[in-house]
Amino acid sequence: MITPEDVDALNIAALESLRAGDGARAAAILRRAAELHPAHARTRHHLGRVLEMLGDAPAALAAHEAAVRLDPALPVARLYYANLLEHSGAADAALLQWARALQDAQARGQWINRSTTPEALRPAVEHAVRSVRAGRKAALARLLGPLIATHGRAALARVERALR
Repeated sequence: MITPEDVDALNIAALESLRAGDGARAAAILRRAAELHPAHARTRHHLGRVLEMLGDAPAALAAHEAAVRLDPALPVARLYYANLLEHSGAADAALLQWARALQDAQARGQWINRSTTPEALRPAVEHAVRSVRAGRKAALARLLGPLIATHGRAALARVERALR
């Protein structure tokens, strides 16, 4: 039996309100669901997405942070949390969140290629992959920089080739 306090029913009602173009109602329903079910990570994730769509980035960031804290293995929440971190200027923190989201999803057989990535998530996942690759490359360059300065590029050529 579905009751007005049923967390799944509240999430569905909120998503239906959003589809109907009523983001404010969707946010209100999800806030109510979060009050009734404070440990439900997916509700926090949905609330974060709605708040982001409504232009409230700080509240969206807080909702996604709560979702990740409540369920660290919810990759979609972590993915959007990383995006919000990036937009707030916390690029290094975003990089760590993207890497973890990709790792968790891929360990479950998701986000490995186009056929294992839902179409709606592809742009965000592709951005995460590009960002993680670039971030790793930059981190390696920062780590190798002092060694190259001390020992010379020629001495570390094999190391650089191995890391490519």
